[in-house]
Amino acid sequence: MLEQMNLSSFFVHYRPFLMWNLILFLFISAPSLTNAQDKNPTVIDYVSTAKFGKEIIYYDSSKEVLNGFFKIAELSGAYSEAIFIEGKVDGKWTAYDSFGNLDYTSTFTKGVPNGEALTYYQNGEIQNKSYWKDGKENGEWISFDRDGNAMRTETYKNGVKEGKWTSTTKHPQSNDRKSITTQYYKNGQPTGTWNETWENGQKKWSKKYAAPKSYEEKKFHADGSLKKVASYVDGKPHGLAEAYNEEEKKEYSVTYENGLKTSEKQYFRNGDIRSIGSFNSKGKNGVFETYNELGIKTYSTTYKDGKKDGIETKYSNKGQLYYEHEYKKGIQDGIHKEYNREGTIYIEGQYVDGKMDGKWKRYSPEGKVIAETIFEKGYKQSETNFD
Repeated sequence: MLEQMNLSSFFVHYRPFLMWNLILFLFISAPSLTNAQDKNPTVIDYVSTAKFGKEIIYYDSSKEVLNGFFKIAELSGAYSEAIFIEGKVDGKWTAYDSFGNLDYTSTFTKGVPNGEALTYYQNGEIQNKSYWKDGKENGEWISFDRDGNAMRTETYKNGVKEGKWTSTTKHPQSNDRKSITTQYYKNGQPTGTWNETWENGQKKWSKKYAAPKSYEEKKFHADGSLKKVASYVDGKPHGLAEAYNEEEKKEYSVTYENGLKTSEKQYFRNGDIRSIGSFNSKGKNGVFETYNELGIKTYSTTYKDGKKDGIETKYSNKGQLYYEHEYKKGIQDGIHKEYNREGTIYIEGQYVDGKMDGKWKRYSPEGKVIAETIFEKGYKQSETNFD
């Protein structure tokens, strides 16, 4: 996102210093600094650099700091022109690519970026324009496309993000439609209302900040209708979050408390409830239910701290009970009942600690017991069939 970008500041500021420890051909003028750039340069063997924190000092072949106007050539054919005082760039640094095209310019005061810096495309159009004050980003920074159109603007104050930022994005998958992102900063922190809109003004998303990490976020469908809405406090989801389809029917709704999901509802496309449940810090907690598109309950179970704990039931699409299982701490323990298509009981027994135990009965469609089986800790002990 735009807020993570620093508009080519590394390229504009530090590119002149990327010749660190490279051996370069160097052309040097007379020692006098007066009208240095009007002097005819003379040749020396190479230039070297040393870095002390953010400070870079340039030396000649005899390890003497550079003083004067220098024309520095790279092996590729690219070259730069700059004035040095006591080994530090002072004034304008101008660089050219291997074809002799202007590549970038920047201005320094005793080695510190100060003033305007520009980078260029090979066609001569400006690529990036930035401003520095005492080594810090300051004022409006602009990035351009090859046709000279401003594609991104950023504003700084003493090295800190400040004011309005904008960015234009092309979307090849949408027939090169363009969207415009607008953001605001105060003392380096997000503020106000951020948004991304299409060229026709239709919103793609928006954020409304109450504090740097607390905001309401909305996303929109292609037709402009609301797609999602959520709130954040201190960077964590908090409160109600909802999603909608293109027909403005709910798809889901979730509630959060300090980043923790506490409840969730999911919906069918027509807006009818599909499932419902609640959560705590350990996972699912409480009753979970699902429904079909006719509004009939098809499933229900109870959780405690992320584990099934209570009666679990399943129903047909007509609401006919299929089975009842009982769980304790995630393990089947307690009653176990299964039902036939007519809704009468078919099998009845119990589990103990996840294993079949005690007397299990099987019934006829008329409700008569037709078999009994005795289990002990999951092992069959006996079976009796009745006519």
